[in-house]
Amino acid sequence: RISVDLGAVQGLKPGDVGLLKRNGRRLASLEVVTVDRTNAFLRLIDGTPGLTTVEGDTVFFAAPGQAQKAKAGAGQGGEDEFVPLLAPPPTAKKKAVSKIKTHVHGRLRLWQFLQVVDPIDARYRITRAESDGTVERIAGSAWSFVWSGNGSYRDGNHSSSSDDFRKGRAHAQRLMLSHPLSDKGFVRLGRFFPNELPGLGTVDGAAVQAPYAGVKLGAVAGARPDRRYQGFASREMMGSLYVTAEAGTPGQRSYGVTAGLLHTLWDGRRDELALLLDQRLDFGTLLGVYQSAQFNVDTGTAAVHKGARLTRFDLSLNSAPWERLTVRGGVSHFEPIDTAA
Repeated sequence: RISVDLGAVQGLKPGDVGLLKRNGRRLASLEVVTVDRTNAFLRLIDGTPGLTTVEGDTVFFAAPGQAQKAKAGAGQGGEDEFVPLLAPPPTAKKKAVSKIKTHVHGRLRLWQFLQVVDPIDARYRITRAESDGTVERIAGSAWSFVWSGNGSYRDGNHSSSSDDFRKGRAHAQRLMLSHPLSDKGFVRLGRFFPNELPGLGTVDGAAVQAPYAGVKLGAVAGARPDRRYQGFASREMMGSLYVTAEAGTPGQRSYGVTAGLLHTLWDGRRDELALLLDQRLDFGTLLGVYQSAQFNVDTGTAAVHKGARLTRFDLSLNSAPWERLTVRGGVSHFEPIDTAA
C-alpha cells in the first residue's frame, strides 16, 4: 500500500481515485482505502505489479465535484481531468512560496497490552512504540532523511524467551539519508531497502544510481543486519552491481528489466554469489506481470547443494479487464540458500 500525508481535513474519503505520476508521466491509478484526519492509505488499481514509489513521485486527486470524472478516467489515460486536490482556481492570486527550509513529517504510535496465558496464569505487560516519518529539504538542500522503526518492553510474573523480556529492544527498519542525482539517479546512506532490486534485502551502507546511455546503472555496498534481531552487525558484508532498462509508457504499455550481481563475505571469506533478475511487463488495466528470480553459485561454502541453483522464483499476474473485476494469480519457488551465513 501507499501512504500520503493528506486526509479527511483535505477532503479525502474512501473510494476517491487519484493518479500516481513521476516526472509528469502517469504510472498508475490509486484508490483511497482508509483515511484518518491527516493521512490516507491507497491501493493500486492498475499499473505494474510490484510498482514502488521513489522520491519525487506525486499523487494527484480529483478536485471536489470532479470525482466521477476522475474515476471514469482512471486507467484509461484520462489524465487531463485530474488536478491537485487543493489547487486554487485559475483567477486566484499566487501565494508566496514557504520560506521554511526543513520540512518534518512524522508520527508516533503507542500501545499497552496485557497478555494472559492459561493454564499457568502467566501475565505479561507489553509496551510497544512505533515511529516513522521524513525530514525533507534539510537546511534548504535536496537532502532528505527517512526513518521507521519500533521498540518494545515486556514484563510479567513468569519468565519468557522473548528478546524484549525485562529489557528494552529497539528495531530500526529504515534510517536513510538520500540525495537525488538528476531525474533518475540518487545517493543513499544508512539503513535502507533497495526497491530497485528487492532480492538484496535490507542493507546498512550506501547506494548510488545514475543514468547512462539510456539505462540506469547502480551499485550497493555495506553490511547485512543481524539475521536474528535485525540489529547492526558487520559479519556479513555485501556488494552488488545492477543495470536497469525500461521502454514504453508506464501505466499503458511498458517493459522494464533489472539484472544484478550479488557477492557477500562471511567473516571475511567469500560466501554468497548470485545473479538476480527482475522483470516488469505492463499493459495498463488489461495485464500486469512481475517476475523476480535469483540464481546462486557455489563459492565453496555450500554444505548440501553444489553448482548453480535456482533458489528463488516469483511470478505474479494482475488483470482488471472490467471496473468490478480484478484477477490475480502467480507461482513461487524458494529454497534456503546454502551458504555459511
